[in-house]
Amino acid sequence: MTVTTGLLPAQRQGQLWSARAVDWASYQEAQNFQVHTEVLGRLPKIVGQRLLDVGCGAGLFIRRAAKHGATVWGLDAASGLVAIARNRVPDADIRVGDMEALPYANQMFDIVTGINTFDLAGDPLTAVEEAHRVLKPGGALVAVTMGSPDDSAAPRVLLAAAPLQPRDGSSRLGPFAFSAPGALSRLAEAGGFAEPVEYDVHATWEYDDEASLLRGLLSSGPLVRAVAHSGSYAVTSAVLEASEAYRTPAGGYRLENSFRYVMAKA
Repeated sequence: MTVTTGLLPAQRQGQLWSARAVDWASYQEAQNFQVHTEVLGRLPKIVGQRLLDVGCGAGLFIRRAAKHGATVWGLDAASGLVAIARNRVPDADIRVGDMEALPYANQMFDIVTGINTFDLAGDPLTAVEEAHRVLKPGGALVAVTMGSPDDSAAPRVLLAAAPLQPRDGSSRLGPFAFSAPGALSRLAEAGGFAEPVEYDVHATWEYDDEASLLRGLLSSGPLVRAVAHSGSYAVTSAVLEASEAYRTPAGGYRLENSFRYVMAKA
């Protein structure tokens, strides 16, 4: 099985996601709180387990996993997000690194999670194989991706800015590479995992006003890249136009979204 997303190398991804790391941590990361809750509730055993979160971002998920009793590690390509995660979870081992070359020993962890992570890899199969390598036999993989753009508001908003990115093929599939039913399971099996089971989960993204919507959405790597290429005005205008359908009577925004995740055994 050969899978490529056409995305940028880890170093460049890290630069993009670091650019507005504070806004991501303050306005956007918690929008997936419902996804985190679902994943933590689905894991059959977490107390005392060694958990690695690949693409840990600003550390919100590993902080919650630690409160559930796990011993946590985190890795992300974005040094700006890692700095915030280290402050949030000071006792954790959180590193800047590449998910396609994990800096950990074989069979080191009981659980590896990747929340909207593996679809950002240049070679997702290599990233999943690395997750398999560092898991103990029988350990659990949890990989989360966005659901179909047809089922969610956020993808429609994010895709509105896609034409404003450089046309170099580097965002050909992006976060929807594994949105189709069965795609994550096939990726996990190709990476050496067994017994994959897929689940769907809903998450509502809510913003109090236009300013918080923009600070949240424009903190993501793809939109940072779009702004660098086409300018802030063009990207802001595209995002606001696409978001108008989700404005609430109080002047905020409410985006209903679907996510899909797979659980599989090493």
